[in-house]
Amino acid sequence: MSTEKQLTLLEAHLDFAKTTNHRTWDMHQGEMADFDLAFAQEGLARVFALSGNLEKAEIHHKRAAELGQAIKGPEDKQILLNDFEGGEWFGIV
Repeated sequence: MSTEKQLTLLEAHLDFAKTTNHRTWDMHQGEMADFDLAFAQEGLARVFALSGNLEKAEIHHKRAAELGQAIKGPEDKQILLNDFEGGEWFGIV
């Protein structure tokens, strides 16, 4: 597969991820637990970072960090913090 095709496919996947994450957030925000809210923001941050939109990535990264600190359950908080500190952030941290 050519590099151009690979980039087109990656862009399509990123658009799908952004749309799906936003729709899920909009539709279920009131039903989500503190843990879910933080992870949703982390997912948005990573998707925007990967797509090169570092400004939006930073906004969602900051929200994820704030929501992560507000998680009441210590085990849930630790799971999020471990995930938050790991993985690829594509240049935003």
